[in-house]
Amino acid sequence: MAALVYHRGDERPAWVATVTVNGTADNMTSGYTFQVLLYTDPTATPVLTKTSNITGAAAGAVTVAWNATDLDIPPGLYTAQLKATRTSDSAEWTVTEPVLIKARG
Repeated sequence: MAALVYHRGDERPAWVATVTVNGTADNMTSGYTFQVLLYTDPTATPVLTKTSNITGAAAGAVTVAWNATDLDIPPGLYTAQLKATRTSDSAEWTVTEPVLIKARG
């Protein structure tokens, strides 16, 4: 799986993840809450916990819009973990992607 690549402090492009369950994509426009964790090691404390500017859409698409400070972290390889929680029964789905943060200039 290819990593999402950003430079330190980038705000664009947004991360668009697709959430599927057994090959089926739910309509994520409403009825879900979202959280993104960014970490170097899943057993360590995340360097970022994000719950705002995350929007669900049809066909399982979830867009994570980065703020100016979200990716202002030391260069290196991270894992982004998106957790979608269905509000009707608290069922959770998780999507992970590698994220490479490069130094600027």
